[in-house]
Amino acid sequence: MSCLISTGRALSCFLEGGVAKVWLANYSDTATFAQSPTGLVTGATSANTAYYFAQDTEYAGVTFAGVHEQGNGAISKDVVLALKFIELDADLLTTLTALSKASLTAYVLSNSGTYYVIGANRPARVTASTGGLGTALSDMNGATLEITCKSANGIYVMNGALLGTSITVAN
Repeated sequence: MSCLISTGRALSCFLEGGVAKVWLANYSDTATFAQSPTGLVTGATSANTAYYFAQDTEYAGVTFAGVHEQGNGAISKDVVLALKFIELDADLLTTLTALSKASLTAYVLSNSGTYYVIGANRPARVTASTGGLGTALSDMNGATLEITCKSANGIYVMNGALLGTSITVAN
C-alpha cells in the first residue's frame, strides 16, 4: 500500500543557512529518542555524553540526499555533517584519530536556531577527512571531516532543551 501525504507546506520566512554549534557523542545502541506525532524528538534516554566541537562562521554544514531502492520500497537517507578544524596540532591529530574510529551521534544547532540529531537510530561515522598545513601563508592549517549517517530518516528535528538535561553535555 502506498503512503499518502496528508498535509501541504506553507512558504515560511527566510531562515539563515549553516551550522552554529555541533556536539558529538559516542553512539549508543541502547539510546532511545521519543518523538511527538509530528516527528520532533522530545525525549532521550541512555544517550551518551555529548562533547562540544566549536565551529567558526561558515565552517560546518549539513546536507542529505534520499535514496529510494527499487524492488523492496525501502527509503534511506545519507546525511553528511561537514566540520572544519583549524590549527593542526597534536591535540587535533589525536581528536581526528579518535573520531575516525568512533560510531557517533551528532547534535547540531543551525544558524536559524533549530536543533537536529543525526545518528539517532543508526551510528554516524567519519567517511572522509583531509588535512594539512597548506603552502601559502593564507592556506588553511587544519583539517576537515565528513561524518555520514545512513538511515531511513537520517536527521530529526530535536527539542534543544534536551542538551544539558536528558543528554549530558561536556566541553
